[in-house]
Amino acid sequence: MITKNRTKLNTPLIKLPFLLLLYFWIFSGLLELKVSACNCSCASVFGGNSIDGPIVTMPAYTLPKGKFALSSGLSYQNYDEFNASQLKSFNRRNIHAHSSSATMQVSANASYGITDDLTVIISYPFQSGYGMKYTYGGFTYDEENSMGLGDMSLLAKYSLPEIEKIQLKTSLIAGLKFPTGFTHEKDIDNYRLSADHQPGSGSWDPIFGIAISKNFHGENLKDLSLHANSLYKLSTKGSQDTVVGDIVNFNFGVNYFIDPETPNIFQKLFPKKILGRDLDWSLVSEVNGTWQEKVEYEGVKDDAHGGLLINWMNGLKLAIHKRVVLGILGGFPLINDPNGIRPDAGFSLISTVGILF
Repeated sequence: MITKNRTKLNTPLIKLPFLLLLYFWIFSGLLELKVSACNCSCASVFGGNSIDGPIVTMPAYTLPKGKFALSSGLSYQNYDEFNASQLKSFNRRNIHAHSSSATMQVSANASYGITDDLTVIISYPFQSGYGMKYTYGGFTYDEENSMGLGDMSLLAKYSLPEIEKIQLKTSLIAGLKFPTGFTHEKDIDNYRLSADHQPGSGSWDPIFGIAISKNFHGENLKDLSLHANSLYKLSTKGSQDTVVGDIVNFNFGVNYFIDPETPNIFQKLFPKKILGRDLDWSLVSEVNGTWQEKVEYEGVKDDAHGGLLINWMNGLKLAIHKRVVLGILGGFPLINDPNGIRPDAGFSLISTVGILF
């Protein structure tokens, strides 16, 4: 177990304007959704900007030159938190364990096509952790909730020449995570939370990865597309002399576009028009995985952090006039293998809203 001095803090007043700006941005996105009767998607920062793409998985295609997209994404993960009896049992056996009830991220994102082959993406998240507790040395420490702005990320996605014979596109991704997030959040006793429980890490972290997208030619498969991506974040030392750990994010998505001109079983379920507005629909299934390294403090690894979580998510996307798109996914873990003693992950929900200019 890594031990740190618990320091009492006062909440900085500078948080208030940042929070108001973020909430205003999100509200504006939701208002645009109502005015347009539906909304544009782009799943958090890493999803697609069109109806025929995934929601979380980053596709290989880039924005056309001069095109601009705004989006907002919400990601919620529930956990089967430990109850009081379980925590007491851990304390009797002097077991170091961590517990939480849920995590949530709301992100504000913007993408711009510098050229037809190069898109830049910026993302600014608001991070929340709920019901956080841990046991150590025979005692239970209740940190309650952690909320605040997370670290901003800037990515560049460069599209390589398409392999036209098989309609396969590949893009290379590189970027940087900036230490813009809050790192001085405190628990219910007014003590500073540990670095790995803060909304921001306080570190400059390079990001690199790859994205692949495949479309199909055949009459029976022409509305189907496959997408995959992997991103690696190299974690460096941040606040409280802590390295929160490298992160590998990997995703695979299948999108089935419901063609309104081709007879199929879905046309009765998904109308072509509502209130005079043209609608497009697609079904989406994704496998979203994250592996995180153990937290390191002053050269010592904490065995109760990090691990592997893979969710299977299913949902749909709805586009209005091919410009405004909404996406939603729900699902449960396929693989849940955390390090140390931590509660199992439960239901996960992801929703997105955005608009393409």
